Amino acid sequence: MTGGCMEIVFAGDSITKGAVGVNYLKLIEKDFPACRIINLGLGGDTAAGITRRLERCLAEHKRAAAVFLQAGHNDVLLPLFRRRAPGLRCLAALLEKRGSRAEGNPALFAGFFEKRLLETAEKFHGQIVLLTLSCVNEYMHSEAEAVRRELNENIRRIAGKHGFLLADVGAAFDDLLGNEGKDVEIRTLGDIAVSGYSSVSLSALRRLSRNRGLKLTIDGVHLNEQGAQVYRRSVSPVIELLMEKVHQEGMNP
Repeated sequence: MTGGCMEIVFAGDSITKGAVGVNYLKLIEKDFPACRIINLGLGGDTAAGITRRLERCLAEHKRAAAVFLQAGHNDVLLPLFRRRAPGLRCLAALLEKRGSRAEGNPALFAGFFEKRLLETAEKFHGQIVLLTLSCVNEYMHSEAEAVRRELNENIRRIAGKHGFLLADVGAAFDDLLGNEGKDVEIRTLGDIAVSGYSSVSLSALRRLSRNRGLKLTIDGVHLNEQGAQVYRRSVSPVIELLMEKVHQEGMNP
């Protein structure tokens, strides 16, 4: 808490950063003006990089009430990039050199992620909230989506086992996409460049989603307006719960 304002850290990748596609945290900021939102998103980052950056951030924001943590999209995507066009292979290598090491094996991901979360919980006295992964392809039967669903099961298990709160974005995406999602993946560096360029206006994002036949994203990963609203509906009730808890603790010191 800072000057009566509840401080919340959102740690994650490009979806949290919001520079590509629709930034769902802008919606959260409008809904909760009494909260100070700290955006710790970084494009291309993995669980290894996100949790490392979060540790440094919390050392500076020791009085934050909560951390909303989403990690794993790029742990799924970067191993796929290494098998695709030269530009994507180069991007994956550069991100790994930066420190965004990917762990696409669901069991190994779960072990590493759980270990890092418990290390964070030992030092951080606020609430940890885990977000499941939205999608990495709107086609639920794709190779990438099979891995994402398994990572989500592990994230849910870790949250339940250790008493972390859960914002189950992944389940909401699964329900809306069903079995009829369009098979659109990032296959070249140009796909990312087009998505980034189209982020200059909502009309461009709408057109890109429509032209690609997508429902919740602009490229299978980054959010359009509908996808951002799914995040809003998944995250907002947890923030309301946290605010009520802080209010009650203030009333009953």
